[in-house]
Amino acid sequence: MSTISIPPVVMATLMFYVGFYHFLIYLRKKDNRQNLTFAFSCFSVGLYSICCAGLYSVSSPELGVEWQRFQVITLAVLGITFLWFIADYTGQTNKKIVMGFTVYYVFAALAGLFIRSDLTWTSVASIKEIRLPFGYDIRYDEMTPGVLTDLQGIVGLLFFIYIFMVSLKFYRSENKENGMPLLIAIILLFAGLMNDTFVSSGGYNFIYILEYSYIGMILVFTFFLTNNVIKAGEIKVALRESEERFRMLFDEAPDAIFTFTLDDRIIDANAAASKMLGYERKEFKTMTVADLQAPEIRGKVGSVLRNELIHGKFFEGLDIHKDGTIIPIEVHNHKMHIKGQDIVLSVVRDISERKQVEEELRKNEEKLKAIFEANPDPVAVYDINGYPLYLNPAFTESFGWTLNELQGKRIPFVPEDQQEITHLKIKEIYESGNSVRFETKRLSKHGKIIDTFLSAAIIKDLQGINNGLVVNLTDITEQKKIEAQLRQSQKMEAIGTLAGGIAHDFNNILSGIFGYTQLAGMNLDDPVKTKKNLDQLGKGAQRAAELVQQILTFSRQAEYKKKSLELFFIIKEAVKFLRSSIPTTIEIQEKILSRAMVLADPTQVHQVVMNLCTNAYHAMLDSGGTLFVELNDVEITPQNHSTLNSYIPGHYVKLEVRDTGHGMNKKALERIFDPYFTTKDTDKGTGLGLAVVDGIVKEHNGYIKAYSKVGHGSTFQVFWPVIEKKSSHDFSKKKKISLPKGTEQIMFVDDEIDILVTSQKILESQGYKVATFQDGISALQAFTKNPDFFDLVITDMTMPQMAGDELAVNILRIQKEIPIILCTGFSETMSEEKAASLGIKGFLLKPVLKKDFVQKICEVLNKNKN
Repeated sequence: MSTISIPPVVMATLMFYVGFYHFLIYLRKKDNRQNLTFAFSCFSVGLYSICCAGLYSVSSPELGVEWQRFQVITLAVLGITFLWFIADYTGQTNKKIVMGFTVYYVFAALAGLFIRSDLTWTSVASIKEIRLPFGYDIRYDEMTPGVLTDLQGIVGLLFFIYIFMVSLKFYRSENKENGMPLLIAIILLFAGLMNDTFVSSGGYNFIYILEYSYIGMILVFTFFLTNNVIKAGEIKVALRESEERFRMLFDEAPDAIFTFTLDDRIIDANAAASKMLGYERKEFKTMTVADLQAPEIRGKVGSVLRNELIHGKFFEGLDIHKDGTIIPIEVHNHKMHIKGQDIVLSVVRDISERKQVEEELRKNEEKLKAIFEANPDPVAVYDINGYPLYLNPAFTESFGWTLNELQGKRIPFVPEDQQEITHLKIKEIYESGNSVRFETKRLSKHGKIIDTFLSAAIIKDLQGINNGLVVNLTDITEQKKIEAQLRQSQKMEAIGTLAGGIAHDFNNILSGIFGYTQLAGMNLDDPVKTKKNLDQLGKGAQRAAELVQQILTFSRQAEYKKKSLELFFIIKEAVKFLRSSIPTTIEIQEKILSRAMVLADPTQVHQVVMNLCTNAYHAMLDSGGTLFVELNDVEITPQNHSTLNSYIPGHYVKLEVRDTGHGMNKKALERIFDPYFTTKDTDKGTGLGLAVVDGIVKEHNGYIKAYSKVGHGSTFQVFWPVIEKKSSHDFSKKKKISLPKGTEQIMFVDDEIDILVTSQKILESQGYKVATFQDGISALQAFTKNPDFFDLVITDMTMPQMAGDELAVNILRIQKEIPIILCTGFSETMSEEKAASLGIKGFLLKPVLKKDFVQKICEVLNKNKN
């Protein structure tokens, strides 16, 4: 044997080994025939390689021709075996075409074996002599192509086209992973066939490689199929491990697990099933599902189990223990196909404890609903997004809405001026986790404003996660009316208490005015001294005006409105008012530092300060002492929270009023905020002061704390919640500005001749032309005669015969564009808002300084021009 024959022999050995390996696989698992046809294909390629090795080693032309004849026979056999392998592998061949090719290749193999007389032979070189890279010359004789070989070449081409089309179709039909090796094998075969065709026809000089193409093709399939076998082995191992894990989970699961057939015969059950129902495992295997069901549902759920619940659905039912005990259960069924059989895997959980808990919850819900239904206060339960889940009858009765009307909606009952405080409180309750209580206002379905005391608490689920809110809304409209009356009564009491001090202060101011008037008259010949005296007169008048304004502010009965403000200025003003009202034996020391912003009503804050300071003043009336008023920023933290009862942690402004009076005992201290409780004599007060203070502070969501000891004075601390750290107020000093001048014609109406004279001179000094009238009737007559003569009307409010607002309305009927300024010293019936609603462009409170007067006139005229 020549050296060139060694590769084909090695290849043949490899092919026989691979074929034998796949034949053994087929013998172990005969349902996969592709292993058998692939084994025969490997044997055919091995025989073909043997023929090639023999051909490369022949010693005579005759032997070479014989080896070539055997090549023709093995190629025919390979065509048959490979075609049937393709058919088994793809499952997409045409049976008639496969049988046609099979019959032809059987005939070709027999022809090559028996029909020798029709073949001619000659001794020719297959290719020119060439020296291969490994140094050997190849020369051998071959069969002369004849009719039979030509026919075999044509049929071979058709065979190749057919198996290529089948392979391509198989690859495209979502079998790319299995189709790819088949296409690669066909391409290798095509490359070898084309090479041998060109070599045989003299196209170029090279060796024949068809046998190597066959071998490459088989190796591709060998690698792929062997890899599949390895994967199958791994899958089998994994399946076995999975089955072991399943068996372990099945046996050790805490829930009862059954497997049963579609006709309800139990196949197996785990240990938990035995524990739950009291049967042995072997007993289960003789029973049906119906045998385990409680009598009241037996036979009623079989079709449901087989149809709906088989597909992964939950089901609740009742099973019966071996001892007759009824057990509520939850079932989860899943249909499976195992070893050719449809079975149901059923996981059954004992839910006795859960049912007990659910029953308790149901009873508690009924109790809670009964409480809500019986509650005279409106109650609303919200989800986490603020949508109502429940409204009690009192809510519908008070506000008008039913739950059906509000499905998927928020309740539209928060007035615009209450939205800020409501938002802050909702944020506070979710951040702190504590309940909140505050006074607010709400709107009914029909637009009625209802004063409300709102209490809210978080609803949490079983995991402690916020799930919504429950809100109780108490209608305090009537209570607010009574409180307003009490506050007004207490204000009047405080005014009466301070009347002596107020009168004293007014007398002091008037004494100064009289004195400086006399000095001015005495120094008429000295303009400098006269001006100084007149300046002092102006200051005295300004002090008197401020004192009157403070009394009016304090005593006014009006609707309270909260707004962002600084307590700093209100406390300063109140202390200034107190200085003129209390005896000189009582010293006032102030330490007003905080500039933080709070949401509050200024009049009510003023009342709190006045009430606390009045109480302190009374405590020191006999012995004198010191009144301390302080305003500071404080922070209540979780660390000092416990020392301040139930105060919510956060930033506050602390107002502290402290006296050095006689103090109180513990019993009195406990009752100081009770209405009508007082430690004063009956002629010194009603005892409403601190009760009113307590109500105002709570209404502002603040806190008040009192400390006192007999002989050591009393201390009151009020905590106001901060909404902003700093004020945006501009504290820069006002620049001196020049007063504007004008030339317009002004109608000035006032029943006080002194006001008419002084105002006329002041306005004329600024260039204006002024016509004065002492009553509204004469002014209206003058305006009616010549309405275009006047550019501006200034009128007093309170006048005999015709009030200022009536005059303004009549003038506006004549000329609706005329600007009017209304002046008043005090009026219960007129405010700036009401004046604006009548069409009046300006509003001034008497007494009015020159600069304020002139600036307002300029402002109104400019607005009217624009």
